[in-house]
Amino acid sequence: MNHYESASLIWQAHHLIPRLERVTPDSSWSHRAIGLRRSLLQMVQQPAPDEERLYAMVAYGFTLLENAAKDKLR
Repeated sequence: MNHYESASLIWQAHHLIPRLERVTPDSSWSHRAIGLRRSLLQMVQQPAPDEERLYAMVAYGFTLLENAAKDKLR
């Protein structure tokens, strides 16, 4: 992964973190969102985060948000 892709991934993580915080507490996804948010915060504060792990966490974060939104519509 080059520097641009790594910076983009960190940017995505920074924008994902506050969105995970807004998952409603009554959602079945809230506990997972809290844990993922905490892990992302730790990851982006590292000087050289593991890019593969960060990519997987960001991808899971978007999936989690999508599923939480679907549950909210039901």
